[in-house]
Formats: sequence, structure tokens, C-alpha cells
Amino acid sequence: PFYVYSAGAMRERLASLFSAFAGQRLRVFYAAKANSNLAVLRTLHAAGAGIEVVSAGEIRRALAAGVPGSGIVFAGVAKRDDEIRLALDIGLAQLNVESVPELQRISEIASGMGRTAPIALRINPDVAAATHDKIATGRKGDKFGIAYTVAPEVYALAQRLPGIEPVGLHLHIGSQITDVSSFEAAYERGVKLFREQRAA
Repeated sequence: PFYVYSAGAMRERLASLFSAFAGQRLRVFYAAKANSNLAVLRTLHAAGAGIEVVSAGEIRRALAAGVPGSGIVFAGVAKRDDEIRLALDIGLAQLNVESVPELQRISEIASGMGRTAPIALRINPDVAAATHDKIATGRKGDKFGIAYTVAPEVYALAQRLPGIEPVGLHLHIGSQITDVSSFEAAYERGVKLFREQRAA
């Protein structure tokens, strides 16, 4: 197979996203799982994007593309201990945490390394995305993220744990979503929770 990608089109899309948020603090992270081609990662990084990864292999690909650790966000479920150590070694921007046991494990690993892990809690907002049932991830019954209702107490736990620096919240409600109302509902809940946590 032969694949041709338009660097110009990638730069234009990214520039359009940045311009939509003009005047606000914004960092964009491209999901390497969408296309981990080194030329694609290099092009997007050179145009101002960081890279979101879900494995040690993707961390190494991002680094090989010239992305510094501070330009990498580590998301995904079932992170292995060696992957967490690698992420902390490179000084990544953020680890997205899926559960309380994962949060506690990251705390133990980071403390043992004498490091502080910047984390964002992945919140399950209990919002049904307008997508195929098998790829929706933000409903109460889905196995992903921390339930919206217990997020404040988990965030408080994160603030108490050694080696952990809570830096934000993370939402992912599914893929191939064509109706923005799902995003509106999820972000509305996310913003409400963010404001409550900031006030607390």
C-alpha cells in the first residue's frame, strides 16, 4: 500500500483549531493512535501540537519525531508500570488517570522514583454519545473513567497522595461522533465539575 498525506491540509486544520480558541490558553495534543507515522507526528508538532499517546511504543515514536516529554500526554487504559516509569522519566505533560487503583499505583511509582506525576482524572460524565454502541465510552455503564458522582472525592484523594500533582480533568465519550450535542452535554458537566473543584 502507498499512502499520501497532505502536510498543508494538516497545518491548515490545526491552524483553524488554534484560531477558534484565539485569546485563550490552549494546548492541542494529536492522538498518535489516529496515525503514528513519524512524518505526520513531526509535521503536527512543528505546527504547534503536542502528541497524545496510549503506550510506551507511542511515547518512543513521539520522542523519535522530536516531541519533548513536556509535549506528550499519556492517556489510555491498563498502563503498565514500566510505561508509567518511562512517562515520568521523560517529564511528560500529563498522565490521564482512569481509576482509583491506577491513581494509587502512579503515586507509589512516582514516589519511589522521587518524582511528581502531573495527572488529570478521566471523568465518566454519564453522557450517551451519538455514535455506535460499541465505541461509546462516556455512559454510566461503560467501563471507562471515574464516575462523575464520585469525582470530587477522588480529586481530593489525588491532592493528598504523595508523588501526585492534579492538574485537570479529562473527558472522552467515544469516537466517530457526528452530532455535537453529545460533546455539549459532556463538556457542560465537565466545566461544572471543574468550577466546583477550583472553588473548593
